[in-house]
Amino acid sequence: MKNIILFILLSTLPCTVLFADLTCGTDPCDVPCDDCVTITPDAIVENGSAPFSIVYDGATNGSNTQTVTATIQMPNVPPCALVDFDYTVNYTIDPSTPFNGSSWTSEASFEIQDLAGTVITSQGPSLPGSANNATPISGSVSGTVITMAGAFAGGVVISVFDSFNDANEDGTFSGTLDYTFTIDEYVLNDIQQITQACDDGDACTSPDVKVIFPCSTGDVVCEPCSSGAPETCATGPATTQACDDGDPCTANDMEQLLDCDGTVCMPCAGTLQDCASGPATTQACDDGDPCTENDMEQLLDCDGTVCMPCAGMMVASPDPTFTISTVQQCGGPVDLEPVTAGGVFTGSGASLVSGTIFDALNAAPGVTYNLTYTVSTPGGCMDNLTISFMVVNDCDADGGSFPSGN
Repeated sequence: MKNIILFILLSTLPCTVLFADLTCGTDPCDVPCDDCVTITPDAIVENGSAPFSIVYDGATNGSNTQTVTATIQMPNVPPCALVDFDYTVNYTIDPSTPFNGSSWTSEASFEIQDLAGTVITSQGPSLPGSANNATPISGSVSGTVITMAGAFAGGVVISVFDSFNDANEDGTFSGTLDYTFTIDEYVLNDIQQITQACDDGDACTSPDVKVIFPCSTGDVVCEPCSSGAPETCATGPATTQACDDGDPCTANDMEQLLDCDGTVCMPCAGTLQDCASGPATTQACDDGDPCTENDMEQLLDCDGTVCMPCAGMMVASPDPTFTISTVQQCGGPVDLEPVTAGGVFTGSGASLVSGTIFDALNAAPGVTYNLTYTVSTPGGCMDNLTISFMVVNDCDADGGSFPSGN
């Protein structure tokens, strides 16, 4: 039984927190695996005896206690070391005066606990020698418990119970705890890490190795399978191949891929075709300017980029020249003599123009007029000229009337 408990203890030690410098450590109770500890069963034996005297009462069960010095004397015994605890409790149960004198001795029982309250063993009620009466008795009870050394750190607690709560305190439970500790000896071993070949599943790494902490129940991995610096586009072999970058304006598209896993080292790209290097089409167009003809544009074939904007040859614009200067009011009509016929006069003096004749006689003397002459070609190419001029009064008075011309 003791060996089975030992196996369960060591096989359940935590191995989930792993690190590169894993060793057996310094605590026999906290090791990566059971190979770290050599255990010599029953190597240490200690004997002792501890007196006790406890007043007990059924109304205060759980607090009728006394701590006794049943402790392991051998230094450096780890708390997880297995211990055969052989004990004999020699006791006297006395419910007589000054107590109520009516509590039966058979109602008494006791527990041996560690200082945390965990029960190591319990006995009673109806302990050997007890009876269903209040006559004081003496007796003893023995047993063996397999537990751990930590249960005896600082001593143990004897706790007395009474199964029936009589009036007042029920009695005294006194005697000695005689014990023998048979303790397993634990010695830490020195186990070294091992580096082994492995495969990390990554085609871009080599050589792959892992560091393990060897245990007979299964290796503990300290460093996962890995290698040195993985192959990259800067260090590993790569293949350059034709591709299509999806851009119609590039030619001779190429890409470079890392051989081990196809990582893109050089994205697919080609030589850019622009208006200076790529094919382009020259075609007729309309630049919207009526003063040009034979309009043409040039577009890059791959995406229609405008290489040469739409433009044409300038046509001769019509000549808007006409003649007028200072006008004598009585000098007679003025012929504006436009170079190009068919235009339109506008401006402040336009109402005095008929055809190409300016009516000076009906103009207001001392006023500055302006005339704008606008002409256009059949295709809509226009030009204009604006002239400002003044009408002066040159008419002589004759008895209050103007000359008739005779």
